[in-house]
Amino acid sequence: MLSSEMKKRIDNCRDILAAKLPLPTDQIELITFTLLYKYLDEQDAETAAQKGRRAFFVGGLSNHRWERLADTKITSAERVERFCASLAALGDPQKAAQLPALFREIFSAAILKFRDERTFTLFLDAVNSLPRANKNELADIIEYLLRTLGAQGDNVQFRTPRHIARFMVECLNPVLGERILDPACGTGGFLISCFRHILGANTTAGDGVSAGDKLSPADLQMLNDDLRGYDNADLMVKLCKVNLFLHGIAEPNVRLLDTLADGAHWDERADIIFANPPFMTPRGGISPHGKFRLRARKAEVLFLDYIATHIGPNGRAAVIVPNGIVANVQTIFTTLRHHLVNETLAAVVSLPAGVFKPYTGIKTSILFLDRRIARDRGKTLFVNIANDGFDLGNKRTPIRRNDLPAAVKLLREWLAPDADAAAFEARLAEQKQKNPRVLVVSRDTLLDKPDATLSFERFARTASANPRYRRVTLGEVCKIASGGTPARTSPEFWENGSIPWISSKNIGDDHRVSGGEPVTEEAIKQSAARLVHPGTLLLVTRVSVGRWALATGDIAINQDITALTSSTPDLLDEFLPCIAPRVAEKIDRGAVGTAIRGVARDFVRNLEIALPDIETQRQILRDIANYREIIKGARGILGAFATDMQPDPKWPLASLGEVAELEYGLPVAAGDEGETRYIRITDIDDYGLLNEGDGKFVTIGEDDKRYLVRAGDVFIARVGGTAGKTLFVPEDQNSVFASYLIRARFDERMLPKFFWYYSRTQPYWEQRQQLLSGCGQAQFNASAIRQINVPCPSLDVQREVVARLDAEFAQISTVRDIVATYTAKTNAVLDQLWTEK
Repeated sequence: MLSSEMKKRIDNCRDILAAKLPLPTDQIELITFTLLYKYLDEQDAETAAQKGRRAFFVGGLSNHRWERLADTKITSAERVERFCASLAALGDPQKAAQLPALFREIFSAAILKFRDERTFTLFLDAVNSLPRANKNELADIIEYLLRTLGAQGDNVQFRTPRHIARFMVECLNPVLGERILDPACGTGGFLISCFRHILGANTTAGDGVSAGDKLSPADLQMLNDDLRGYDNADLMVKLCKVNLFLHGIAEPNVRLLDTLADGAHWDERADIIFANPPFMTPRGGISPHGKFRLRARKAEVLFLDYIATHIGPNGRAAVIVPNGIVANVQTIFTTLRHHLVNETLAAVVSLPAGVFKPYTGIKTSILFLDRRIARDRGKTLFVNIANDGFDLGNKRTPIRRNDLPAAVKLLREWLAPDADAAAFEARLAEQKQKNPRVLVVSRDTLLDKPDATLSFERFARTASANPRYRRVTLGEVCKIASGGTPARTSPEFWENGSIPWISSKNIGDDHRVSGGEPVTEEAIKQSAARLVHPGTLLLVTRVSVGRWALATGDIAINQDITALTSSTPDLLDEFLPCIAPRVAEKIDRGAVGTAIRGVARDFVRNLEIALPDIETQRQILRDIANYREIIKGARGILGAFATDMQPDPKWPLASLGEVAELEYGLPVAAGDEGETRYIRITDIDDYGLLNEGDGKFVTIGEDDKRYLVRAGDVFIARVGGTAGKTLFVPEDQNSVFASYLIRARFDERMLPKFFWYYSRTQPYWEQRQQLLSGCGQAQFNASAIRQINVPCPSLDVQREVVARLDAEFAQISTVRDIVATYTAKTNAVLDQLWTEK
């Protein structure tokens, strides 16, 4: 994983080029070519050091070594000319005959697209300042560059998030010997995920084992040959090949091919196809070749039809599709769905609308195609993913809630060729109340309406609504209103205002309203802004769709927000928060648009809800109030908990520096992938234990193993508001610790857990406060930590204290369980509205 410093250096290279190469693709192309050029020369120098002679920069390339560009005796103009000549030589079949064919191909037709000498010199200096990179490090750099592309080309093909690609690959579980194709491969993410998956399945368990050690050279060659990709952009093919090569695929099998317009390889088939084809059709439509069975001009329709017809007799596929494929009722979409249901459709996975943020909030699904399952079972599994491990904001911040791991297990079981489908459905029926987001639907039911829509909501509506409650639309039971924006050119609307005016940005994920601009009563009277009162349900129906809150005072709303209040005695105003989460979810799933997503007021008016009778509504509200009171009390106990160590004044004191060795952590950038967990300050929970939720990971080298976490380690946070917070680790972990943590390893005079309990006492925190430094962010560095005075009684006394405090601490686990239990009870009460008994 790249460090933040390395990312800054790479970003600096792009910033230097931006004035002369405004297109991100041109910037990334030049940086990639330059880094590869430098890498080849560095590898060549290493070969010369080991074998006494160079292998690459000899013969026709002998005058093109990288160091010639750094010659201070030449002018900037000469440097530009040398670089251009070197690019041409590296792609010349005669001059560069000794280079691997892949590199000659990558450099073929490579040119410098500007001639500004100062800009090029600045750029070259920035590249020269980068430390020497090995193959893995260069792979991280190239992958970081490719991520910055965001959208590939002009056809709105968005880069597949790595966790989604990994999910799709894990579900289909490709094995060695299967031919795998991505017909719109972009930067090769699916092919890399497949390669890693198959290597992992053929690796001996244990430390220090090379990935794929069970594979013979012939197996590796077969795997290389079986991974194929197509793309219609020459630059993307080159970048993809670089990416695949650096990730271990020695001879990338990626072809320049317009899958839709070029029918030359139409007869080729694959055992598995993965794809995230373009979501949108270019203006004027597609002009496909004449071999498609559907006469369509829409890219998403043609790609899916291609995939469905190019998996083998027992082939399978996983394809990301926009919502139109699932629900558009135009004839061409309906015809395509009929083909899929009758021939290949095995499962439909509905994804959250924010998966492709920040590039787009477009709603997507994954279609899993499998000829054998479609042929033998005639049923389709529907899975509705509410959370993919990230929030729905533009930053896609990691969160605890993640439905993907459980979905992998379900789909692997359903897609297994020898699965007992009847037993699977029976288990689903038993677990229906616990898991209402999973359905099995027969082919006849899928086709019982002419449009054959594949929306989860279509089938969940009848399968999930509690039959005890009547179905009503919001328009039948609510007053529905939306707001507007007072004219900025009218000072009487804004000057000396006292009413908060809010938009979607003022409603947070915590269902609270914050901020707002003050407007006058005149603004309410003379503009579309709408005044709402306390208790009004506020739904975000434009821009940040899917959020909701209750108004706690008089506020004005803009056009992003739709306000709901009860219009009938059959619906209590207080009951509106109970239906809000499901209504907001439906709005999020129904939103349309790319730049600005939203739903019309009629969409909200026609949404169906389950409406209990008034007495049931009151009972549900009483139950929830009781459970929340219990949760509040339990959290109060947890918040007040403190270990009662009661140090004896007669106990001798020792400074922490006397009884422990202190060590700073590993300063690297962590990510979502890696072999080893990376423990940060934020991974320490309120009780000084390791949070088992979402973590970050790194891949470590031999030198980094000294940072591995072992049983008995105690870690101390050294910066920020939680400086001084400690973590005790009771057993060995496949983890390393971050540089903002300091590890304390104690000598024979002190039990680690004894110090950990002491670190939760008032005397410890009083010392911490005195020793803190830093005007801005608090600093609690090693020199300060060493000065902490710690009671140091005999080991027998320490063991007695630890045993007593362990018994007290065990009670906290019980209280934490109470919070979890009554949170689940609250959710279960709300689920009554939507789940059958």
